[in-house]
Amino acid sequence: PPMATGFGNSDGTVNEKLIRYYERRGEGEIGLIIVEATAVHPSGIGFRGGLGIWDDRFIPGLKELAKRIKKNGAKSSIQLFHAGRQTRSKIIGTQPVAPSPIPWFPMGEIPRELRAEEIEELVERFGDSARRAREAGFDAVEIHGAHGYLICQFLSPSSNKRRDEWGGESYEKRARFAIECIRNARKKTGNDFPILFRISVDEFTPDGLKIDEVEKIVSLLEKEGISAIHVSGGCYSSAWMIIPPMFIENGCYVKYAERIKKGVKIPVIVAGRITSPNFAEDLISKETADMVSMGRALIADPEIIKKFKEGRENEIRFCIGCNYCSDSMANNEIRCSVNPEVGREGEKFFRTSPKRIMIIGGGPAGLSSAVFLKKKGHDVVLYEKEEKLGGNLRFACIPSFKTQMKNVIEHYENEARRLNVKIFTGVEVTPSVIQRENPDILILSTGSIPLIPEIKGIERKNVFLATDVLSERAKTGENVVIIGGGSIGCEVAVFLSERGKSVKIVEMMDKWGRDISPAFKFGFFIPVFNKYDVQIITDRRVIEIKESSVLLENGEEIPADSVVIATGYLSNRKIYEEIKGMKMDVFLIGDSKEVRKMPDAIHDAYEIAKRI
Repeated sequence: PPMATGFGNSDGTVNEKLIRYYERRGEGEIGLIIVEATAVHPSGIGFRGGLGIWDDRFIPGLKELAKRIKKNGAKSSIQLFHAGRQTRSKIIGTQPVAPSPIPWFPMGEIPRELRAEEIEELVERFGDSARRAREAGFDAVEIHGAHGYLICQFLSPSSNKRRDEWGGESYEKRARFAIECIRNARKKTGNDFPILFRISVDEFTPDGLKIDEVEKIVSLLEKEGISAIHVSGGCYSSAWMIIPPMFIENGCYVKYAERIKKGVKIPVIVAGRITSPNFAEDLISKETADMVSMGRALIADPEIIKKFKEGRENEIRFCIGCNYCSDSMANNEIRCSVNPEVGREGEKFFRTSPKRIMIIGGGPAGLSSAVFLKKKGHDVVLYEKEEKLGGNLRFACIPSFKTQMKNVIEHYENEARRLNVKIFTGVEVTPSVIQRENPDILILSTGSIPLIPEIKGIERKNVFLATDVLSERAKTGENVVIIGGGSIGCEVAVFLSERGKSVKIVEMMDKWGRDISPAFKFGFFIPVFNKYDVQIITDRRVIEIKESSVLLENGEEIPADSVVIATGYLSNRKIYEEIKGMKMDVFLIGDSKEVRKMPDAIHDAYEIAKRI
């Protein structure tokens, strides 16, 4: 399905980077590729690096894009959209517009209400854009009526409070803008050109679109001749349902697609955390849907369908639903936590003479670097001191909502073994081991160790590390205080709350969850904390841990029979300090270089592999 990349030029035109991104996915034996949200008017640009189609000057670039997508057999479509109120004045250079002057978020910019003549002009713009798409060689267009963008704003009772023929309490009036856009596009492209329509079947807001009304709207759209309906959901106020993260069930919109399909004769496309080809095939074989959208799955592995068809399922690099891709759009361009080649599809690994490379540490950085380097033809040996590979990521997979992260370990371990990387586990490397291996290059991916704060009483027997609690090597009491309100502390809080423990979090900063994305914070942690009555105390330091309580700097004493330390990590450079006198090229990657997140470890590994 269409997913914004941010790879376009600042003027909305196509460039080689964006073309190669789509071309790479077209090589994976995909049936249809729908190019990302493309603005039909300058006021409708939703993000930096977004594409435009509001003028004929865009046609040459789009023509090259369509051609390159189709050269390996895929069909091509392009999504036509207008962001409406879900953009910012600093992006479009003027006040955002909407059906009614209601911001999408209480503290957001107030949009200007569109005048009737402006609405009619935008109808023409959608039609003109559809005509350009056909002229550029696309096989179809998709009109974006989902995710809280302009057409969805007209459809939704929460954002369309107009009292004219373009809105109000009647869903028929609220659907008029969508209908007129379809009619205009059909008039300008002909009856033989497919027009798809994407819709949010539920906005997941108190007074937003719901499935009962959406079914009636879809019936109206079918009568206007749309060629297929593309089922999705959410809006910016429920952003985690637009790109559902790992805490949302796989196939979250399947039940909605089933309802839609029973009421229409046109094909139904379903999206929403469909990451497995087996699952997709099952949906189609059971006629639950006619087509299946796999967006992030193809970002993570452009060859996922090809590998599935060729019986190479064990080589698939699965999407884990971490939403690093959508979060990275805050920095203007999409990236992927498990696939560092995203946005770099045209880059090549330079072949160098084979070298003997020793990697110390079998976490995500070490495992992925072993794979990347082995594919370049190097002789690679990897040592891990634990019996199992995965490093600290093994603990990150334990919370119930993060189990899919184990796919990262499994993929890179499977690939390393398939490529015959020599792997030794249960071996703590010393300088003598390194001398025996005598590598040309040494890569240290020794990860990180818990940061232990200086707190009186921290040596007590009722004090545990977060990793020991998650692995259940340590058993807490019933009343637990967690010191540290970052992602680790919050995940431990969920883990313990689900097991019936009473949990309080103490965070020294003025805000908790600073390293947690908004989708996870608002879509998961806050609802879970409310459900289990997890209490969070911010802007407070723990100055002493006692036998049955913790003492805060303001004198407050909190009852606790167990205390969990979740105050972060420090780079583990023990072996690095021990080998400083050895003459060899040494590289630090992952947490041993700098404590960050799992995606950074894999991207570090990729960069090192390119250099060596």
